[in-house]
Amino acid sequence: MITQISPDDPGIVDLVPQAVIAIPTTYFTRIFGCQFHKEADDLDDYEAAFFRLDDDLPFALIHYRGEPTDRTTLYFRKDNRDSKNVIRRILSKFVIADVAPEWVRPAEDRGEGDPALPRHGPDLAES
Repeated sequence: MITQISPDDPGIVDLVPQAVIAIPTTYFTRIFGCQFHKEADDLDDYEAAFFRLDDDLPFALIHYRGEPTDRTTLYFRKDNRDSKNVIRRILSKFVIADVAPEWVRPAEDRGEGDPALPRHGPDLAES
């Protein structure tokens, strides 16, 4: 289950980009009623929606100004040891399991021992 949470939720800390998917933020707004908040940081303006996966893992969907409008970046904590599975679960919950991410954080950056996961167009199928 995915639950939208406030950007002020205390679990929303240390989120890093984990995957880029070829789905615009409008998909999440129109299909699921997700509310994106307009924000700004030291880099640029962005819109973000924050969630919890299965009442446990906080994650965000973020789109920065200047990025292609048909792309959304999935963020969650870097210390998650099973990032590939988390990405697969989130995409499945949003009914986009058949969409392969265009980019996934390299295994060495995730702290995982799975260097076989390619950087572009990864296969997230069950192993």
